[in-house]
This record gives sequence, C-alpha cells and structure tokens, in this order.
Amino acid sequence: MKIAIIAHHKFPLKEPYQGGLEMITHALIKELVQNGHEVDVYAKENSECEGLHTPQLNSIIARKFFSKSGTEEIMECIAYSKMFLKLDQMQYDIIHNHSLHYLPIILGNQLKTPFITSLHTPAFPEIQIALDCISKDQKTYFTSVSSSLKNTYLQKLGVNSEVIYNGIATDKWSYDLENTKDYFFWYGRMCKEKAPDMAIHVAKKAKIKLLLAGPGEHSDYFQENIKPYLDNDDIKFLGHLSQLEINEYLKYAQALLFTSIWEEPYGLTIAESLACGTPVVSWALGAAPELLTAQTGLLIDEIDIEAMASILHEIQTLDRWACRERAEQFCEIRTMVEAYENYYNTILA
Repeated sequence: MKIAIIAHHKFPLKEPYQGGLEMITHALIKELVQNGHEVDVYAKENSECEGLHTPQLNSIIARKFFSKSGTEEIMECIAYSKMFLKLDQMQYDIIHNHSLHYLPIILGNQLKTPFITSLHTPAFPEIQIALDCISKDQKTYFTSVSSSLKNTYLQKLGVNSEVIYNGIATDKWSYDLENTKDYFFWYGRMCKEKAPDMAIHVAKKAKIKLLLAGPGEHSDYFQENIKPYLDNDDIKFLGHLSQLEINEYLKYAQALLFTSIWEEPYGLTIAESLACGTPVVSWALGAAPELLTAQTGLLIDEIDIEAMASILHEIQTLDRWACRERAEQFCEIRTMVEAYENYYNTILA
C-alpha cells in the first residue's frame, strides 16, 4: 500500500520524544515500512523518518502587523493548504492524519483519496469547529485510541469512530521481576494536566522515595510546582530521558504513579510500565480502567492525594508477571498496526 502519514507539526519524530503522540506516530511509521508498505511522512523538520516530507512552516515571511501567535497560525494554515493541494496528486491509497490541527480534518474531507483522522485527544474547541464543518457531508473516517475516547466524541459530538488501541514494542522493554528497588516512578510532560506535583505530594504523605522524569523543566509550571520540592534524595528529577533510560528506572520501581488529572485518552506510560513488569497506581479516569486489571494496578475513584498515598501499601498484592503479560496481550504494537492495516483494507474494499 502507498500510505501518507501526517504527523503532529509542533515536534519532530525522534527521541527523546516530546510526548506519547510523537512516539506512537513514529512507531506506526516504522512498523508499516517494515511490513512492506510505501510510506511518506509529513512531519516537523529534523524528524528521523525515511520518506520525510516537511511542510515549509518557516518559509513564509511574516508581516510586521501580525502578532507573533497570529503569524504562527497563519503560517500553519498556509503550509497545510499547500500540502493538501498536492496530496490528491500523489496517488496514495490511504492518507492517515495524526496531527492535532483542525485544518486537516476540514481539508481531508475534500480529498478523493480515503482520509483517516486518528483521534488522540479530547475535542478541543478548534477540533469541534472542524468536525461541525464536515458534519453534513462527512466523507472522512475516524479512529479513537480507546473506548472512553470514542464514547466522548460519540456522545458529545455525534462522531463515530473505530477503536484501535495504541501499542508499544513490548520486546524493546525489558523487565526484572526479582530486583525491585525502594522508589516509585513518575514520568511524562511537566505540565498541569499531567500533574507531577500531585505525585510529589502523594510521595511526601506516604513518605516514599519518588523519581521523576520528562520534558518541560524550563516551564513556569516546573519552576513553581516541582523545583521547590526537589531534594535529590527522596524527591529527585532525572531530566528528559530516552526510552532506554526510562526502561532502566521503570523496571525496578515499586510502581508507576499515574496522576494525570484530565481524562487521558490512552496513557502510553501505563502500557510501558506494564511492559516493564511494574504495576500502576492511577485515578480511575479516561482509559486507565481499560488498560489496568485487578492484578496489574490500583485505581482510585476520585482525584484524592490522601487516598492514593494510603493505598500504596497494597501494591504488594499485585503481580509483576501479570503486568508483563497484560502488556504483551493488550498493548502490543503489532496488534495496533494489524488493526490499522485491517481498517485500511476495509475502507478500500
């Protein structure tokens, strides 16, 4: 198959990844190529992909009467418009959109080539407007990364989608079931919605050692909510780590603290933790109840720091081998890629 992948335009597809979206898009591309497909990638410059086509977001001269933010938005729209003028001429079998921008949803609906948008996030206002624009004449297709996300779009916006869970290369995540160390682990973007500050407060209440990692240490959020609590002893920040480095810390952790306060559409860190044989402690939000079982994680019904701190002793009842098995059975990237290939074939049939 000849496939075009449109990636998120803000960050390049390379390690260390800015977030889960970049990782999952990059992984899908590599697996599709390995399976023999011809894949063109439309992504941020400096992405590490074969067949890379980069919209020239920086080639447009901004007029001085535009604000900085307004200029960036105009540049993005022009770049997408120029790109979509070419897409139908490239004779792709499928165009698969993983960007978080509203314009590909609108423009993709006008293409003759079958166009799929994978929904990775809740519907932000701009996405809602785009979906409304195509609602009376929808020709495009949608997938969601979890049942909870599918239900959100269906109930709030009337948009139906095929559920295709994200996946990871479980064979690239090593595990050690016998040599667990004395710390808990948190990793992800340092931002309010991921709430690493809550993990710190849980650790302090429970009097446990916590290691944190992820991008965003120069943000105001990090400086105000994380840095004051770092002591390089019980609460330690490791920086922005590669997946290999994360693996080494994660597989020896008592558990992963998953404290995201928004309804996480999937939660790749949960899947990665399970692949390391490490149980997860999470709020019962978003897709977490779909990924975790009674043997692999602890779910807290409400966002409650004291409740999470008080339940940590129960991780001893969880089964680290069951965690690894859950990842292999439910979170494997080959299962995800096969599901996408089957969906492509269904559309083309």
